[in-house]
Amino acid sequence: MLSKWLRRAAVRRTLFAAVALCLMATVGWLGWRVLAQERQAAQSAADGDRQAAADSIVAAFGQRLSEIERTLDDALGSGELARGAVAKQAVVVRMTGDAIRAWPEDGLLYYPPLPARPATPEADAMRRLATASLKTRDFTTALRAYDRIEALGSQPIGDVVGGIPAALFAHLGRMTAYELQGDNAARTASARALDAALRSGRWPVSDGTFLFLRGQVAHVLPTTSDLDDQLTIAEAVTWLVEQRTRDPRFATSGRASRLFDSGPALLVWRSSADAVVAWVAGRRLLADEWMPQITPLLQARRARVAVTTPEGQPIVGTTRAQDRQAVRSASAALPLAIQVTNTVDDDRLQARRRLLLAGMAMLFVFIVAGAWVIERTVARELAIADLQSDFVSAVSHEFRTPLTTLCQLSEMLMRNRVASDDDRHQYYALLHGESQRLRRLVETLLHFGRLEAGRMEFHFGEIDVAALVRDTVGEFAVSRQALRHRVELSGNEVAMPIHADGELLKSALWNLLENAAKYSPDCDAIWVTLRRQGSGVTISVRDRGVGIPASEQQQIFEKFVRGAGARSSGVGGTGVGLAMARRIVDAHGGAVTVESAVGVGSTFTVMLPLIVSAPSNPPRPRPGAGEPAHPTAETSSREVAVR
Repeated sequence: MLSKWLRRAAVRRTLFAAVALCLMATVGWLGWRVLAQERQAAQSAADGDRQAAADSIVAAFGQRLSEIERTLDDALGSGELARGAVAKQAVVVRMTGDAIRAWPEDGLLYYPPLPARPATPEADAMRRLATASLKTRDFTTALRAYDRIEALGSQPIGDVVGGIPAALFAHLGRMTAYELQGDNAARTASARALDAALRSGRWPVSDGTFLFLRGQVAHVLPTTSDLDDQLTIAEAVTWLVEQRTRDPRFATSGRASRLFDSGPALLVWRSSADAVVAWVAGRRLLADEWMPQITPLLQARRARVAVTTPEGQPIVGTTRAQDRQAVRSASAALPLAIQVTNTVDDDRLQARRRLLLAGMAMLFVFIVAGAWVIERTVARELAIADLQSDFVSAVSHEFRTPLTTLCQLSEMLMRNRVASDDDRHQYYALLHGESQRLRRLVETLLHFGRLEAGRMEFHFGEIDVAALVRDTVGEFAVSRQALRHRVELSGNEVAMPIHADGELLKSALWNLLENAAKYSPDCDAIWVTLRRQGSGVTISVRDRGVGIPASEQQQIFEKFVRGAGARSSGVGGTGVGLAMARRIVDAHGGAVTVESAVGVGSTFTVMLPLIVSAPSNPPRPRPGAGEPAHPTAETSSREVAVR
């Protein structure tokens, strides 16, 4: 049942297409699953990298804070700090009673409320002289007074708490004098000098004094320098002093981060019974010193980090809300919240995806190509099986006809049922003819089997092809196959020597004559033409039979193949005659061609090489047709075996 279905081309192709589609769907599903697993594995790896990065950042920051605490412990015990112990963008302060000392000395822009410091008589006298001169618009005297006040340095002047250092008071007085004079350029220069003095941290001022003086500078200068980090550090120190003063339960040691008006600050402090040492830094230290330390780690893990206060106010770094995060909340050990995000290595994932898709595409091509090859192979095998079945049937029929005749005639002769001696001679002639026909059929099959197996032996010798053609045509003309046909031979009568196996070449020519007789039932003539053409000879066998379609003219030389006209007309045959004829001619270094048209007839032409000059060796068979098997000492003859 399956074999019958597979013989139907539409069913067979549909079946193989369905199998190919199923395989492609399976491969596609597996590829999709692999891609999903790749994505999941990449995401899991990213999650692991993110958690590891967060832990590494916490460990790195914690180590930094531990080193700072060891530095503070040293300063608390000795009262001094080693050179280089404080980072460039941080400040360490030591507070004992009302005294505050900072490292570096100019690290604080202002100090917590300073104790009242009375002005010296000299400073107070210079202040009054400058004020009186301004009132009388004696600007020269006023400016000289301010020069002498500036020389007093840090001595307090004025009635504000802690006083204004004399140097700063002099810059402020000059700004007033130049304003009254209307000299804006000099006023601006004085304002820049005051701004530089305030930023230097050289002069001890309270927070109120600092803000007042900075406000005066802002009235003159449209933009002032960025003091956010320095202001933040000063605010943090002030907060720490206030907390220590107001809250008796304030921790003697700790780590904290807070957001002040000017920005976030990180504080670490250690204290004893009579002193407190604190380390304070702003956003810039984290951005410029701590973050570069972890940058290689972040880059290796394709991560980004955001550092915030415990309340969530940003300090440094940013993250994206859509990214998955690894969060490390602030604690006593690390008063900073760490948020780490990272993304999957899309470039690497895309490269692997493209590679996998390319592999799947190649696999799809292989599946389609394999299905096509298998379908064609199955079709060919089924066709060969059909041809072999037809061959067996044809051979059986070809054997049955002469055997039936032989059995009938031998039975009549055995039982002496012959009416006369003439009839007896006629029966003997029929027996001889059918025996020869049966012999030729058996020899044809044996020759074909040997050719197929590569064991055919060719006995080459120098023969006259013209004589061979005349003998073959003469024998065929009186055979039973040509009873209703006449064979007309035309061409050269001169000898044309070739190297050939006469018996096999005669067998090939006989097959062509027999086919011409079988397939031209309506024409009683067969034309054989022999002519010399260049260095070769051509033998043409022409008939006016049913003809061969152009689509079948190459297929008929294949084994077991019979044309559609032969099958439809019921003409007997084995389908091996033309295949054997071509192989024999090929072994002689020649070729067989056909010219045919349906309803007009066919012309089969055999082309063979002539012996131009006596060679020491005959032409070798073409590859696949045969090789010499038993060479003799004679140059006119040798045996060639087909392998």
